[in-house]
Order: sequence, then structure tokens, then C-alpha cells
Amino acid sequence: SMLDCCEPLEVVKEKGISFGKVVCLAHCSGAKVEASRTNQTTIDDFRKFVMKCSTSENCHMISTYHRGVFKQTGSGHFSPIGGYNAERDMALILDVARFKYLPHWVPLKLLWEAMDSIDDSTGKRRGFMLISRPHREPGLLYTLS
Repeated sequence: SMLDCCEPLEVVKEKGISFGKVVCLAHCSGAKVEASRTNQTTIDDFRKFVMKCSTSENCHMISTYHRGVFKQTGSGHFSPIGGYNAERDMALILDVARFKYLPHWVPLKLLWEAMDSIDDSTGKRRGFMLISRPHREPGLLYTLS
């Protein structure tokens, strides 16, 4: 029911949810969100953000990527990034579909490639978002409709 903020729940159940709508949901929940598509940034900037969020308590990263690049079933997917191994230049994907894929390490370059794909439903590139503590008072989160 929390998804009704940016997209009717029936639409989400039928068609899934886009990158922009997930950003909207985070904003609706009061989080500070910085979203970037792959055509708006570079792999080097992405690496810096992964390193930053892997060592911070107030920075969380969600990546949207195409599963096919990892030889997984399915297409578009969202999962948080939980760590970075600088020696091997790998990111830890905390897959939200744990029934299907446990957390797994992937080369950062391969993750970038998976994000640098076009979402057929929007015609736009995928990307990532940085989420941090709420930027407004909880009392302001409620609206009348």
C-alpha cells in the first residue's frame, strides 16, 4: 500500500516500477535522494559513490540494472549495493530477491554495463540512487487527498 504514493498499486503489480517512480517513492518517504542515470555520470564517479556508501552509515545506494548481463533470469531489477572490494574492484549486490539470488559480488565494470542499458518501458538508461536520512520533519510526510 505504500507504493500508492507515486503510482497506483494496481499498475505496479501489473507492470512493475520504473527508476523514476522508485526515486519518487523515496522522496515520498522523506528520504534525501540523489539519482543518476549512466548517461549523466561516469563509471569513475559511480565507483567513488560505491566506496563512499560502503563506508557510511548515512548513505545507501540502490542500483537498477538488467539481470541478463549477469546471466541471471529476468530483466530490469533493483537492489542495494552493500559493499566494495577495492583490491578486486567488485561491488556486493544485496539482491532483494533472496529466494532467487543470494548476495553476490560482481565486477564493478560489469555492474556498470548492466546499469548502462535501456529500460524498454521508459526508453531511458538505468542507473543508481544515493539515499540518506530524511530531509524534512516526519510530520510533513502526510498529505490529505
